[in-house]
Amino acid sequence: MANKNKTECGCMGIYNEALNGCDPAPEGIDPCPPNFWEKAGKWDWANISNVGLEWGYALGLLNRPDTTDTAMYMMELERQRRQSMYVMMGLGILALIIVLAILKKRK
Repeated sequence: MANKNKTECGCMGIYNEALNGCDPAPEGIDPCPPNFWEKAGKWDWANISNVGLEWGYALGLLNRPDTTDTAMYMMELERQRRQSMYVMMGLGILALIIVLAILKKRK
């Protein structure tokens, strides 16, 4: 169901069904809180991939690019950054699956 605060009030207030209008939002209340995908879109994905790359180096999964050609170095670095990003996302999904399996088994 659509957020009526967003569709009817333009995020400027709280939708009131009885009046079919908008009431002012109380202090400290966000009439249109962001959903997961809106929050994820604001994450610093470049920093997350850099952290994954550094973890890959630290764990010995990746070796730093060994070339004197700057273009080749940057291409290899970007390839490793994408690879480490996928590995980190895979590990996160795996951890989530394990937690869900443990919780399901407890019931």
